Amino acid sequence: MFLLFTFLFSLFSLFSLFLLIFFYFSFFFINFFISYNFLIFFSWFFFYIFLVLLLDYHCFQLSFTNLLLILNVFDNFHFVKI
Repeated sequence: MFLLFTFLFSLFSLFSLFLLIFFYFSFFFINFFISYNFLIFFSWFFFYIFLVLLLDYHCFQLSFTNLLLILNVFDNFHFVKI
């Protein structure tokens, strides 16, 4: 069961990663149709999600407990930031 969970989570993480990369680069091609500030906001937003997913996926490859610790740190950081 744990191996199935790890496999499904890995597939989902890779799919999300490629999807976010696609959306991140697609904003550069439509910058002629939207305002510049809007483009900056969404490009940084997707880039931030991309970095978080990449870090989570890398830690999950190392160990499951590291992923849980990293997610806990991110949750605490977001809570303090808000």
